[in-house]
Amino acid sequence: MKNEELFSEEELNIDFATCAFMLEGMKYDEAHKNAVNEYKEYRSYKKEVSDMTEKSVKVVRYNDNLYVWYKTNTSGKAQLINGEGNKFSGTPNPDKLTFVRSIPCKEFNNHHYFMTAIGCFSATTGRKIVNTDILNIFKNEDQNKIR
Repeated sequence: MKNEELFSEEELNIDFATCAFMLEGMKYDEAHKNAVNEYKEYRSYKKEVSDMTEKSVKVVRYNDNLYVWYKTNTSGKAQLINGEGNKFSGTPNPDKLTFVRSIPCKEFNNHHYFMTAIGCFSATTGRKIVNTDILNIFKNEDQNKIR
């Protein structure tokens, strides 16, 4: 029988952390309690990072230019915006794009938006946004440069 079948990932992580705390001189009960709390914090952090990643757009390099990849169309092709805020005329295959970094999105009325140095854009349509209610959700934040 394999170890994966005997113990869950959670149990193994907690046991490992318990041993680490015991090496620091803690008694088992205190070490186990600290290990469980740290594992809960880790899972919470992992979920936050996962949620954040799901709600972001990507800055990518294509043909030596930077673009925002805001959406994948139904054909599986990338829809891009250039550094001036214009939609790219083509729809390249994702495997032709080089990931540079992510830009987080914010939600407003069940739609996602992202901010760049040249303005706010819809993560659904790629259109530039001028609605002040939407722009206010980005107030006091650094703008993400795509140039």
